[in-house]
Amino acid sequence: MKFSFHNQITIKTNNKQFTFFNEMLPSIFIPLSASKEYNKNLEPYKEQKEGLDRCKLCYKIRMDEAYKYASDNNFDYFTTVMTISRQKNSIVLNNIGLELQEKYKNTKYFIADFKKNKGIDKGLEIAKERNMYRQDYCGCIYSYNKRKSD
Repeated sequence: MKFSFHNQITIKTNNKQFTFFNEMLPSIFIPLSASKEYNKNLEPYKEQKEGLDRCKLCYKIRMDEAYKYASDNNFDYFTTVMTISRQKNSIVLNNIGLELQEKYKNTKYFIADFKKNKGIDKGLEIAKERNMYRQDYCGCIYSYNKRKSD
């Protein structure tokens, strides 16, 4: 079974538990989310604070690109680790994933909320132990600029 995600995740299925870490997973680089076109699409919402329409559009763009990769490469499942963030609404993210599942029918969406059971704390601990980079802004140029000005 193949999954599309990054960093670390534990999957429980049929009374078995599987834990995957960054070094076990393929690196997926999605260039659009760093492009001028991407930022232009978000520009009408640039003044919004995190969690509103800009973020929802960003989630849709980023998840669609990654989901397409998973589908094109015959992954059984797709999910997002964005649900680990306290600032991100897992219901919104999972609804986007379920919508995309209709578009990419050969790859199922794995509904998740990685915040549960102290997921963020576990993630922080693993990142610190493994000296992993942790981005301190949401991801778009507007959240980056806001972070720099704070």
